[in-house]
Amino acid sequence: MSLVWNLDLPDSQKIVLLALADSANDEGHCWPSMASLTTKCSKSERTIQGVIKELVEAGHLTRREVPGKGCDYYVHPRSDCAPADSAPPQRLRDTPAAAADKPSRTINSKQTQARGRLIASDWRPEEFGSGSKSGAIVASWDREQLEETIEHFVAHHQAKRTMATDWQPWWKTWVLNSKKFGGSRGKSYQNAERGLRGSRPDPALDMFFQAQRDLQAEAEREGSGDDFSSWTALPSH
Repeated sequence: MSLVWNLDLPDSQKIVLLALADSANDEGHCWPSMASLTTKCSKSERTIQGVIKELVEAGHLTRREVPGKGCDYYVHPRSDCAPADSAPPQRLRDTPAAAADKPSRTINSKQTQARGRLIASDWRPEEFGSGSKSGAIVASWDREQLEETIEHFVAHHQAKRTMATDWQPWWKTWVLNSKKFGGSRGKSYQNAERGLRGSRPDPALDMFFQAQRDLQAEAEREGSGDDFSSWTALPSH
């Protein structure tokens, strides 16, 4: 920019060339928008376009049209006003906008790993270690109750589209919570619903019990320890 200050130029040419030099990198390359130039120079767009043409003819500037992106410029102030054709060849580089379009595959890969995966329909839990509370609970169930609980666990998280990197800790929490719900939670909820609904259909109670199940599932996923199975509702008449 210091070279521009030393040039003997008309006011309009100097202010426009200074604005371009202010936007340029170390190689004199810049690509300011016409709007930014009109703001910096306090000139109309038509005036700036005319001045740029004069600067190119005087050899202080090289202007290049980039299809679909406007124009970019190379600032090379010359005290001898040599013609622009003698300007040294310039290396062309991608503009920041073009470089910004390239995604980072490493970041996307890490994000995918952190998000985990959906539970498979044929998912099976691993056996708990001997002496653990969760292992003792599973040992107290018969095979039918175990299979029902696993099926309920898988169906619940498939419906919620829960993502996890390891499903075994989720299963452990599910088993430990099942003890305070009276064993298989599917049975405890069904018994509670039958006790309130009786033999007649009731849409209002259906909505209540669905909300109860959703809240309990959310509490289990967050590990809050809240128990919504004790909620009661007045049956509609």
